[in-house]
Amino acid sequence: MYFCGVLIFALLGVLSAAENYRSIGQTLARVGTLIGDDENISREGVEEYLPRTLGSWTAKGDVRVYLSETLGDYLGGASQTFRECGCRRLAVREYVAGVDEVRVELYDMCTRRRAFGIWSVQRPEDSQVLPVGAGCFLSSNAGDFWKENVYGRIVSAKPADAGVLEELGRAITARIPGEARAPSFLKYFPTEGLRLVRYFATNIYGIAYLRNGLELAYKANGKDLRFLIAELSNDKEAKRSFEDYLEFMVPREQIEQADLRLGDRSLSFDTKCYGKGIVFRAGRYFGLFLGTDKSDEIRPILDGFLERVRASAR
Repeated sequence: MYFCGVLIFALLGVLSAAENYRSIGQTLARVGTLIGDDENISREGVEEYLPRTLGSWTAKGDVRVYLSETLGDYLGGASQTFRECGCRRLAVREYVAGVDEVRVELYDMCTRRRAFGIWSVQRPEDSQVLPVGAGCFLSSNAGDFWKENVYGRIVSAKPADAGVLEELGRAITARIPGEARAPSFLKYFPTEGLRLVRYFATNIYGIAYLRNGLELAYKANGKDLRFLIAELSNDKEAKRSFEDYLEFMVPREQIEQADLRLGDRSLSFDTKCYGKGIVFRAGRYFGLFLGTDKSDEIRPILDGFLERVRASAR
C-alpha cells in the first residue's frame, strides 16, 4: 500500500512537471512582457558627454556628429546594422595625452534595451565584463561600454593599457545621466553556467523573421548550450516564424517529435549544418535550444527559467 502511494505521488509529480512545460505560453503571458518595455530615453545630444578635457586627456578637435541618415559617412556598410537597431545619433571625438591618442564614439541607441543589444552583439564570448557604466569589455586596443541609452567605444591608435581604457570609460559614463543598471530581463534566467547574454532587435542569427529576442549561452555538464527566445507581436506571428524556421532552416527528414512537449508545439532535429536542437512555440514566443536534442539536458535551464518567471508573476 505504501509503495502504491509513493508511486502515485511520483506519477503526479511527473504529470505536473509535464503540464508546466506545456503551459509555458500561459506562464509567460502572466508577466505581460518577458523582454520588457523599450522606453525611449534619448536625450538632447550624446556629444554633450564628450567635453574638451577628460581627466588628463585633451580633445584634439571638435566633436563630429552623425545622424541616422548620415551614419554611412562614418560607418560605411556597418551603418545599416546600427540604423536597424535604432541608432539616431553618433558623436565622435579624438583625445590625446602626451604621445597617446584615442578615438571615442558614442551612439545614441534611444533605449536601454537597444544600447545593451548592440553592446552585447559586439562582445566576444569569453570576455570579462568590467564595472564601467552598466558593463564594459576590453580588447587589446579598445573598450566597449554601455549605460542607459548610450553605447560607447574607446579605440586606441595602438595597443593600450587596460587601466587607461577603464579610466576613460568611467570618466565618460559618469557624465551620462541615469543609473548604471542591468537589463530587467536578466532576472528571469538562471545564472549557473551562464556565459553570455545577447539581445537582438532584428535579424536573429541573420534570420529576417526572428526579432526582439535573447540568446543565452550556457555551459551545462560539459556541453555548450544555446537558449534563444524571441518575443513576437502575437501568437500568429510566432506560429508563422516557427513554420518558416522548419521550412527554410531544417530539412523535414531530420525533424522528429521532441521527447518533451514544450508550449504549443515542439520538435527536435539533428542536422549536419546546425547540429542538434529543440525548437518550440509557446503563445507569442519562439524558442530554440541548440547543442542538444535531449530534453534532460535542457531541463535545469528550463526549470530555473520557469521558476523565476512564476515568482515574478505572483
